[in-house]
Amino acid sequence: MQDHDNQLTVIFVYGTLKRHDCRHYLLKDSIYLGEAVTEPHYRLYNLGSYPGLIEVAKGFGISIEGELYAVTPECLFRLDEEEGVAEQLYERKEISLLSPHREVDSESYFHLGDVSEANDIGESWNVANSR
Repeated sequence: MQDHDNQLTVIFVYGTLKRHDCRHYLLKDSIYLGEAVTEPHYRLYNLGSYPGLIEVAKGFGISIEGELYAVTPECLFRLDEEEGVAEQLYERKEISLLSPHREVDSESYFHLGDVSEANDIGESWNVANSR
């Protein structure tokens, strides 16, 4: 992997891309930057075998726990494919993090579908949520 900072994108992952989950292998050539927590502007929903993150109106969100990775353009392409960006299942966009990562320019995948029938799972996804 080339280690040119300007070629890397920092991605916040909160579900099946996290360590020890089923899609983590997609991050095989990335750099793990540690655990991170979002600003309280989001909600996390159980969509079956994976979660969906959405941004909500001020005062209605909570902080979501996840992990940060610096990924290459090739890895980002794989992630966009897996997350269904072209099919508009998810959208990759900027996400706000709490300190010590507040100043880190990072992105995450936001679910674009209806979550009205889905269960809010709180601040953290784990494999048990999918059962």
